[in-house]
Amino acid sequence: MRKQDISVSWKIYFVVCIIIISICSIVQKNNLFMLISSVCGVIYVLLNAKGIKYSFLFGIINAFTYGIILILQKMYGSACYNLLYVLPMLIYGYFKVSQEKEFSIHRLDNHIRIYMLGVFITLVIGISVILKIFGGSLVVLDSISSIGGFLAIFLLSNRYIEQWPVFILVNLAGVVTWAIFTAQNILNLPMLLTWSIYTVNSIYGQITWSKK
Repeated sequence: MRKQDISVSWKIYFVVCIIIISICSIVQKNNLFMLISSVCGVIYVLLNAKGIKYSFLFGIINAFTYGIILILQKMYGSACYNLLYVLPMLIYGYFKVSQEKEFSIHRLDNHIRIYMLGVFITLVIGISVILKIFGGSLVVLDSISSIGGFLAIFLLSNRYIEQWPVFILVNLAGVVTWAIFTAQNILNLPMLLTWSIYTVNSIYGQITWSKK
């Protein structure tokens, strides 16, 4: 990523997002895990949209801390996704992009896109049923987040532009999930704001990568 690709307005947006999430976490007296997860998560998605390889390091921290938070919320599907898949995939992604000399973007063929969509829908239905049996909460949203996340992280680690539509869907599911949790407990507000920023940034990522 060339230095001139990072504008002053983007830098201001970056700082403002971090400040908002940090202040909300401090004011709400959230635990350390939630503060670290929120801040690192925002840094991760903002840097990733710019194609900056160090985004993976913040993503690794976010995946671990957010996984712990999800266990406490009984969101077992998403917790397993973060701790058993996202974490190692981000480590893999970091080492892979570190070996690249230039920032590159790949695209899937249309027939592969259709196939992946069909598999995604089928898995969401199946996983929702399984999570319901095990007493999970918000099982459909949990399934969309976990299954969609699996796909998005794979696409991200291999620099496919199709990661962004998937991330938009996953992030919207996250916004709805944490809006429900925030309605039950206002202390969850930082996570709601975090996922809202994720959603805005994923839209920005789609627009930015489409121009390359």
